[in-house]
Amino acid sequence: MHMKKDSNQETGSGKLCQREFTGVSNGSEEAIEGFKEFQKNTFYSALLLPFWPFEYKAKNKMERVVQKVLFDSLKKSNEVMKFVIGVLPHIPKAVEFAHRISQI
Repeated sequence: MHMKKDSNQETGSGKLCQREFTGVSNGSEEAIEGFKEFQKNTFYSALLLPFWPFEYKAKNKMERVVQKVLFDSLKKSNEVMKFVIGVLPHIPKAVEFAHRISQI
């Protein structure tokens, strides 16, 4: 895996989507595993995007369907949850931006 544009040759780190992956440019195992985890979390975000607006009532409080799927069905960790919950609210703005750019 090579990330030439945003890589630091001294530390071997590289940036992708505002996240730094240490050792990516020199192919360290840790960096490659971190990048794979990033890819999986991005996939979960895309997979669960249609369910983002939906909530259900559990023990007299409203909870997101996305959280139920990640925790109970997929058995994912809090780190995965934080990633997905952090990404999904920004998708509409990203789509809007992409649409505006495509009209230029």
